Amino acid sequence: MPIIDVHTHVYTRPWLDILCRESGKYHLKVRPDGQEEIFRGDTPVSIPQPGHFDYDLRIKQMDATGIDISIVSLTAPSV
Repeated sequence: MPIIDVHTHVYTRPWLDILCRESGKYHLKVRPDGQEEIFRGDTPVSIPQPGHFDYDLRIKQMDATGIDISIVSLTAPSV
């Protein structure tokens, strides 16, 4: 039986740029560890991971964990 990840997201740099520039609500902060984090106002929303941007890396991670298929979507607020 195949293992299906039904909830995973993709980010692109242009999407992050549009989100921060056009939404008026979202922005990026750099955490003390150097990682970017998406905020809506003062509320942390998400920490973009390398696999959100790099499909080859994502597939390697899927293979390593036994995931056969991932259903990928753009995360909210789907600008």
